[in-house]
Amino acid sequence: MQTTLKNVTDDAAQKKELIYLAEDDESKAAKLLLQLSDANYAVRLFNQLSELSTALKDRQPPAAIILNTAFRGNDSAGIAAITKLKQDGQTLPPVIFIASDDSMATRLAAVRAGGQHFLTEPLDTKALFSVLDHALADTKKSAPCKVLVVDTAAAQLRYYNEVLNDERLSLRTLSQPLDILRELDIFNADVIVISVNLSDCTGLELAQVIRQNGASAHTPIIFLYGKADEGLHLEATNAGGDAFFSKTMKPEHLVEAILAKAKRARSEKQLDQQLQFSLDRSEFYHFAMDQHNIVSITDIGGRITDVNDKFCTISGYRREELIGQNHRLIKSGHHDEDLYEDMWRTISAGKVWHGEICNHTKRGHEYWASSTIVPFLDRKGDPGNTFLYAPTSRL
Repeated sequence: MQTTLKNVTDDAAQKKELIYLAEDDESKAAKLLLQLSDANYAVRLFNQLSELSTALKDRQPPAAIILNTAFRGNDSAGIAAITKLKQDGQTLPPVIFIASDDSMATRLAAVRAGGQHFLTEPLDTKALFSVLDHALADTKKSAPCKVLVVDTAAAQLRYYNEVLNDERLSLRTLSQPLDILRELDIFNADVIVISVNLSDCTGLELAQVIRQNGASAHTPIIFLYGKADEGLHLEATNAGGDAFFSKTMKPEHLVEAILAKAKRARSEKQLDQQLQFSLDRSEFYHFAMDQHNIVSITDIGGRITDVNDKFCTISGYRREELIGQNHRLIKSGHHDEDLYEDMWRTISAGKVWHGEICNHTKRGHEYWASSTIVPFLDRKGDPGNTFLYAPTSRL
């Protein structure tokens, strides 16, 4: 079985993003291999760690390595193998460890071995794909980091133009600090580097102006200080600075610091965009459901904490008459207790309950509703203390 899996994935490796998977458990390997293949990755499987070491010397390096910390009964064999590869000078792609042991000792050992990511069993596939997306994004060549350097000393600006001449940077200099907002409208900087000592205003004042501008409020700011300004670290932090470096700092170190700040800022911006997309989609779904369904939200004791307009229209109650009341307020008495016991068992187990419920309005008229009750789950997947009740009525 292992040989067949390897042959299949080796053929595919010529076309897709290549992932090395080291796993000696056949069932886990087969499941992971299928999931990764379905996600359009090419996977080369290794059931011997020695084979992984040999393969890394091939011309086509993998985009990432996924391996279990345990191998052949040795709980730390995977970690030891990566450690040995690093000691031998092997250049490694992002390493993702999977472990059944979630102890701090194992996590630290994985970090010390060079593992950038650590996932625990049972494996959360969504978490794995999220980690892979971030790991592969880091390895791909990204657009140059746009850097705006602000200094009123002409000689200093000429120096930065020379020493920050790096293909990973797109550099722009500004000698007139009061033009900063206009400049940022033209040049959407990923990182802003400001001299603490400026004419017309101080670098700390300039940073506060930048932080007041919505478009650049979260852009990383690096302060460069001279000997006379070295005691202003706390003030620089309070002004919105993300780093405080000496002007005598080695240029190559400054370049790496700029790139690190830009990488983090881009990652945070991407997460914000994903969150905003999720919120927009959630609001759209909520609006669509609100137009079609009766919706109420209750706590674990059955007390109503929120209702939509349609619930009020159908039930005949005003919102203020419903909030804080138990859902028994609209109970018709038509059903046996068995139905409610089944409902509670289902949602207490974290599952969605579907069924037909007969309720009554404020005036005592019965109405039937095809109902769905959804428990809100916590991060562990356990039901919390809030439930969504979304019936579609049939008067």
